Amino acid sequence: MSAEIAAAFTCQYNATNYLLEVLLLSICLTNCNVPQPGNVPIISQEDLPRPETTIPQGTLRGTNMVTRRGRSFFGFKGIPFAQPPVGELRFKSPLPARSWNGTLDAGSNPTPCTQLVNGRIVGGEDCLYLNIYTPQLPKYENATLLPVMVYIYGGQYRAGINHPERWGPQFLLDKDVVFLVPSYRLGILGFFSTTDEASPGNYCLKDIVLALEWIQKNIQYFGGDPKQVTIFGGSSGAVTIHYLTLSPLTQGLFHRYITQSGSVLQPVVLKDRSLVAEKAIQLGEILGCPTKTSTAIVDCLRKFEATYLTVADVVFFRGRDTWIPIAEPDVPGAMFTDTATNLIAAGKIRDLPYLVSVSRDEGIVQTANFFNDLDGFRKYLDVIDFHLPLLLHYEHLPQINVIARTKALKSYYLNDLNADIRLLLGNFTQLMGDATFIYPAWASVQQHVIHAKNPLYFCSFDYRGTVSYSYMFSGGNEDDWGVAHADEFLYLLPGRPEMFGPPGYEFSDTDWHMVDTMVQLWTSFATKGVPELNTGNTIWKPYSPSEDNYLQIGNGPDASIEMKTGFHVERMQFWNKLYATT
Repeated sequence: MSAEIAAAFTCQYNATNYLLEVLLLSICLTNCNVPQPGNVPIISQEDLPRPETTIPQGTLRGTNMVTRRGRSFFGFKGIPFAQPPVGELRFKSPLPARSWNGTLDAGSNPTPCTQLVNGRIVGGEDCLYLNIYTPQLPKYENATLLPVMVYIYGGQYRAGINHPERWGPQFLLDKDVVFLVPSYRLGILGFFSTTDEASPGNYCLKDIVLALEWIQKNIQYFGGDPKQVTIFGGSSGAVTIHYLTLSPLTQGLFHRYITQSGSVLQPVVLKDRSLVAEKAIQLGEILGCPTKTSTAIVDCLRKFEATYLTVADVVFFRGRDTWIPIAEPDVPGAMFTDTATNLIAAGKIRDLPYLVSVSRDEGIVQTANFFNDLDGFRKYLDVIDFHLPLLLHYEHLPQINVIARTKALKSYYLNDLNADIRLLLGNFTQLMGDATFIYPAWASVQQHVIHAKNPLYFCSFDYRGTVSYSYMFSGGNEDDWGVAHADEFLYLLPGRPEMFGPPGYEFSDTDWHMVDTMVQLWTSFATKGVPELNTGNTIWKPYSPSEDNYLQIGNGPDASIEMKTGFHVERMQFWNKLYATT
C-alpha cells in the first residue's frame, strides 16, 4: 500500500499547482539528503589508532579525519542522545538515551529520521543521534575547552540529514572549535499536534532541546566548553533556532545564535491553531481512525508504520499544509504557549549576541525551475492572481484583504506583464525572496533590537562564486541567476560537488578566499560573540536602527566585504506599508 501511495505522490502534479509544488520540492531539495559541494573529500586516516573518549553513558570509539588545510581531528558519529521515539513514545517528548556496555562504535553514520526524498522513503524512527567533530580530546581534568558550534539543518521540516557528506566539518575544524550536528524528528512525526494534551506537538524542537541538554552534560568529554555554545542554522533550521530563543525550556542551553535565511515571521510559519486541529481530525478520518477524541486519534496513529504515515500525510495533503511549530496548550514541557509574533512583540526574546544573514537572491529557491521553461512561466503569469495568495500563505487569513494585497504585489513587482520574460522572472524571484526570507528577517531584526541589550549583527551574502545552489534548484542550469538561498553554506560546510555544478568544476582562488572569510567570521562570533576578520580594515558594526547598517559579504564575483547603510530601503518600506494596509 505504501508503495502505491508513493507512486501516486510522484504523479500528482497539475498546471494550477505547478509553482507551488516546485516551491515545496525545491525547498526540500535545498535541505534534504543532497550532498553539498566543495572540493574537499571526507578523509579518514585509517592507519592511525581510532580515538576514544568516555562519557557517563559509556565509552565511544570514533574516527580520524583531516581538514581542508591538513589538520587532523576526530569524528564521533551516531551518538545516541535520546531513546528511540517509537511505540508509545511516538508523539511524545523525547527521553534521555540509556547507557551501554562495552565500547560503542561511533565511526558510522546514523540512520536519518523518516522522510520522503525524491519520491522514496529513507530513514527510520530510531534516529535521534548526533555527530561530533573535535580537534582535541581532553588529556587532563583542567584542560582548556573550546567553543562549541551546533548546526541545525533545514529541510522545510520534512527532510534533512546530519551526515558529514551533507554538512562537512573540514572547513570549520581548521579553527579551534568543536562542531556538532544533531538529528531530529521530521514531518508528521516531528510536529503532529491535536492542539491539546493528547499530542501538543513540537517534537522536533523538543528533540533539539534534549540534544542541547546532552551537550551541557557531555561536551567537555570531547574538548568542548558547555559555557560557550553557539547554535546556527539555515532555512527552516534558522526558523527552528528563532523558535528555540522564544522558549523558556532553552534557558542557559546556548550563549550565542545565528539565523541564516530564516525567521519565525515568515508567512509559512504563521499558521492558525484551528487549522492544525482540523488537519489532525482530517488525517484521522482519512486513515479510518476514530476521531471523537484527540486521544483516540493519537492512539490510532501510533499503530501505523512510520513510513506509511509519512507518505500518506504528504499524499493526502499534497505537501500544502506542512506540520510546523505551533503554540502549545499550557501543559508541562510546552515549548511556548503563545504565537511567535506575540512573544516577540512582548519582548520575550533571548537577549544574547545574535547574527542574522540573508542571501541576495533568496527567491531562486522558488523560481529556479522556470529558468529552463520561460514559456511555462509566461503561462503561469496568466493566473498569477490565483497563485500568489497560496504561495505567500495569506489566502486563509481572515484579517487579510486578499484582493488588495495581490493587487499591491503585482503593482510593485510585476506592473507590466508584457515586459521581457527574463526581466519578469527576475522581478518575480525578488518578490518571492523578499516575501519569504528577506523582509521577515529584516522585520525580526527591527523588533529584536527594541528589546535587546546584546549586539545584533546583520549581513547580506551577495557573493556569486563558481557554483551555486541554483544549479541544483534548476536541474542543472549553469547560467548565473544570482546568489541563491543557502549559497553561503558552500563556504562553511563542504560536501560532494556534483549537485552544485557541472562535472569537474573546481573552486577558484576567490572561492577559497570566501571560505576563509566565512569561516573566520562565523567562528570568531562563536568564540567571542563578535564577528571579526584577521585582515583588512572592515569592522562589522552591530546593527543600529537609525543607520539600518549591514555587512555586504561579496558583490557578485567580487569577494570583498563592506559595511553599508540603508538595507533595501524602498523594498522594506513597501512591505511595511503592505502589512499595515492590507
